[in-house]
Amino acid sequence: MEARQEAITFDQVNDDDPKTWRRLERSFAIANGDAAAEHLAAGRPIYYADPASDEYNIREWPDGRKERIILEDNDEITVIGPVE
Repeated sequence: MEARQEAITFDQVNDDDPKTWRRLERSFAIANGDAAAEHLAAGRPIYYADPASDEYNIREWPDGRKERIILEDNDEITVIGPVE
């Protein structure tokens, strides 16, 4: 079983290490579970780090559909495909 990583803060993110950004994103997902549920209930998708990949994110729609995506630097979203 993989050891659970502790949450990190923005101050601990290293710009030269993308994995620290992923850890920060995962910390947000854990800390904001209630906020995510409220967002979905309001009819809006939520976005979070793909726990299976350091490259992709997940977009989850209110109807339960999930897509693997890449968030581009220019705020464009590239859909890779559905999460099955």
